Amino acid sequence: MRRIKLNNKKTIVFLSIAISILLWSYVMGDINPSTTKQLLGMNVELIEQEDESLVVTSDKDFKVDVKISGRRNDIYQIRRDDIRFKADLSGYDEGTHTVDVEMESNIRGGTADIDYSPKQIEVTIERIVSKSFKAELVTTGELPSGINPDMLEFPESEVSVTGVRSDVDSVDRVVASLDAGEVKNGQDIEVSLVPLDRAGNSVEGVKLSKSKLYVKVLSADIKIAKIEPKLVGEIPEGYEVSVAEVIPEKVKFIYSGSQNAPAKVDTTEIDISGITESKEIDVELVLPEGMELAEGVDKKVKVKLTVKEVQDEQELEEEIEKTLDYSLSEIKFKNISEDLAVTNVNEAPDLVRVKISGEAQLLEGISKEDIALTVDFSEASEPGIYSLAIGYGEIPAGIRVISVGPESLEFELGAKTD
Repeated sequence: MRRIKLNNKKTIVFLSIAISILLWSYVMGDINPSTTKQLLGMNVELIEQEDESLVVTSDKDFKVDVKISGRRNDIYQIRRDDIRFKADLSGYDEGTHTVDVEMESNIRGGTADIDYSPKQIEVTIERIVSKSFKAELVTTGELPSGINPDMLEFPESEVSVTGVRSDVDSVDRVVASLDAGEVKNGQDIEVSLVPLDRAGNSVEGVKLSKSKLYVKVLSADIKIAKIEPKLVGEIPEGYEVSVAEVIPEKVKFIYSGSQNAPAKVDTTEIDISGITESKEIDVELVLPEGMELAEGVDKKVKVKLTVKEVQDEQELEEEIEKTLDYSLSEIKFKNISEDLAVTNVNEAPDLVRVKISGEAQLLEGISKEDIALTVDFSEASEPGIYSLAIGYGEIPAGIRVISVGPESLEFELGAKTD
């Protein structure tokens, strides 16, 4: 056999390199081949703003899928904890934003190539806001016999609703729902406050400054009368005055007089002479004999007067008066208990006469159908005789009611029979 002598240095070096390459190719290709590895559903950490009034309202559970390419030995050493993903929300205000997903890795050495998807996420940010609502009492069911709605005293209360803007904006009102079946004479009832949207559905995710209120059920001995401001004097020519509001509108009292409890209570005289602008006046009630204010009721009330300047002198000259006559059958009875019925109207007049005024052109088209007369039986909770004021509904614009005669009627109420 012929032997080859390797006495040439260059030849030896060349052969060594060739053999090394062959061995490396064998090891890398068969023993440590190229491969891929996937890490699915890795969490994206949200770096939120320092402004605590801004919060993420979209889904916070963002995830990415990771694909790692490289030699098997390098890839198999990589664990989920070696790679971290985050989205920095610093500097973003309210709204929906596309935010970059950034990767942090503590992998050392190796030749692994890391790719991930998605590289951006959509984040919705909202501001926490507050809005005030006046709590409303809603009664469901029928009140027990002897108790009428005016006997339920619900405190005027402002309730602050706090939450993200979209939730707070969806709140239409805050109500306290009272089950009429739980109402008992003279007992307080705790009611829960609930925020509702326009459709009457409860709004979740908001906080109320108050969660409960108490409804006070007045004793049946307590009566209620309308407060009637007593205006005296002559307003300057070219102006007109009207009572815009009385706070409160009604007064609660205990009555021990020999006559029927009054349907209205006058205030002390309010002199409107020289008044040329709207104003608020504090006045006292004039209590008739036998009337005692209920506990906690202030004798002083606030009367808001609206004064308007009549700019066109000719319009004043054209203002006329008109009288509308109503029969008793044309008066609407409101809030009369289902257990009671009107058995008689004592000394009933043939007609109830309403005197109105306004511009001639307006009065021509006004009829009884435009001004409805009413009697409110809310305070009539049991059979008996009641003197009740005659009221009226909404008045057409530009029309003024001068008087209603008589001002009240005396009704006899008895138990309703089938």
